[in-house]
Amino acid sequence: MKIKRTFRTLLLIQLTLLSMSGCSSTPGSDKERGSVTITVSNGAEPVTGVQVSLQSSTSGEGSSGVLDDQGKVVLEEVALGEYSVVVSAYPPEDPSMMSADGVMPDIKPNPLVPDQYHSTSTSPLKLQVKAEPSEYNFDLKE
Repeated sequence: MKIKRTFRTLLLIQLTLLSMSGCSSTPGSDKERGSVTITVSNGAEPVTGVQVSLQSSTSGEGSSGVLDDQGKVVLEEVALGEYSVVVSAYPPEDPSMMSADGVMPDIKPNPLVPDQYHSTSTSPLKLQVKAEPSEYNFDLKE
């Protein structure tokens, strides 16, 4: 009986400590955040329907969104700091495009996005997210 009581007491202590440990906090939620509007073109033509991604080499933070029909995306709640910008040549996968037999259609890359912008290691695009809203215009014309 004494063993059961000791076990229950230890279990109660562990549960109490676990509930007090702050498990409800999301990692990085204490960082100050801002918004950034990005417009991407190739010459006079907007780049549309592809994903733009931000990646911080120092904090590991990131964000992404899809360019609209004007070549623009607004990213909200992005941790402040410097980011590399990557522009994909492909639209994000859309499961609704899958055929009844589970096959995705052959999607062609957007010809307005040169290869160098597909990776953080080769993309020259950079931006700084600040506390006040920022706007960046990137022209991918070679």
